[in-house]
Formats: sequence, C-alpha cells, structure tokens
Amino acid sequence: MMMSMTSYHLRPASEFQNDVREIFRSTFFVGRPLRADVDNYVMYEQMSLDWYLTQSPTTSAVCIDSASHNVVGYVLVCVSPYDYEKWIGKFARKLFRSNLFRFFTLRLSRDGCNFYSRRFVDAMVVSRRRRHLNTAGVPHVHMNLLPLARSGVVALEFLAFADQVCRDAGFGAWIGEINTLRGRRSRAIERFLGEVIDVKRNRTASYFLGQPVDRLTIRRSVTDGIISDNSDMLQNHQ
Repeated sequence: MMMSMTSYHLRPASEFQNDVREIFRSTFFVGRPLRADVDNYVMYEQMSLDWYLTQSPTTSAVCIDSASHNVVGYVLVCVSPYDYEKWIGKFARKLFRSNLFRFFTLRLSRDGCNFYSRRFVDAMVVSRRRRHLNTAGVPHVHMNLLPLARSGVVALEFLAFADQVCRDAGFGAWIGEINTLRGRRSRAIERFLGEVIDVKRNRTASYFLGQPVDRLTIRRSVTDGIISDNSDMLQNHQ
C-alpha cells in the first residue's frame, strides 16, 4: 500500500491576510493562543503584522496544503530594517497613547496592564540587545507553523524562501527570534538553523504561560545552506 505525500506551495502572504492573522492568534505564545482579554488587541496585532502584509508584501509568503487548500503557516521577511523601525515606531506611539488614555480614565483592564507593561520591558530589552549585537541593519524573519504542518517540508520551504529574499536584496544573513520553554532546544536550533547569538527571558510569555520562557535570537547566514526537518523549532514569534 502506497502512502500519499502531502504537497505544499507558497503564495504571497498579502493575499491571505485573514489566515495569517488567525495563525498569529492561535500560536501567540510558544504555539499557544493568548488566553487573556487584552485591550487594543486588534491594534497590537496590526502593529505586529501589517508592515509585512501591506508595506512589503512581496517579501512574505504563506504555505498552502495543496490537498486541503488550507494555509498552514507563514513566513514574514523584512529587508528594509530602517524603514521598518520608522514605521513600527509611529505605530507603537499610537498604541501607547491609546493605552495611556485608557489607563488614566480607569478603563485599562488588569490583563491589559499586565500584558503591555511586560511587553514594553521586553521591547526595550530587544532594542538594547540589537544595538549591542550590531544587528539593527540586518533583515529579520518571522515564521509560524500550525502543528499539523511540522513534518519538515514547510520549514524547508520557508527557510529557502527567506534565504532567497535576503540574497536578492543583497544581504548575507538574517536574524530571527524563537520563543522556547527554558532549557529546551537551543543546541538543536544552533545545529539546524543558525548561531544563537543571544538568550533573554521573555517576560510577557513567562507571565501568561506561568513558566519560564526564553527568547533566543539566531543569526542565519544565507550562504550556509543549513537545513533541517525539525520544523517544530520554527515556532518563533512575539
């Protein structure tokens, strides 16, 4: 009896924005959804995704299961890091003003306070570490896969796509951040994806999951040809 092999194909992420947002929500923390009622969540989601979907739509993709026609993951690539920083800075200030107004009018929920206070500290740590690591001008990549798509094929497709986008833009490497439960997977990540150049606690994820979560920053050379069938390691995000 012959076993059928699932096939996949890539399409521009901008054509499947709703699917990207749904995967973002369902895999918010280490592959798990955010189980809290956070104020201004839609605005936060827009800040996290809209640059890749609207400002730079040709450098991001989704992967579609050819049999079911379902989107099973996405890869978001930024090859204009300075333009991205200007864009997200404006959006972050808009979100901050809205949350500050809600706070002073006693309408910011406890979940909102816990989320945004910790997220602010995490963002400051990431910004400071990027300056220290001299990665401010390096492209960055976000990948997310649904559990059903972690057989390895999709991960390889996404790695090849991200590498090619960065090569075409004239870069030799990209960075990414992977959230993982403390003490797990760092050696495997370094072996299969790239060099782990920094490890810091993710305060937001640790608080809402109730267990220590680390944010690993990886640097991947697009000329190394590092590949892996360990797609479970590509659950990176936020």
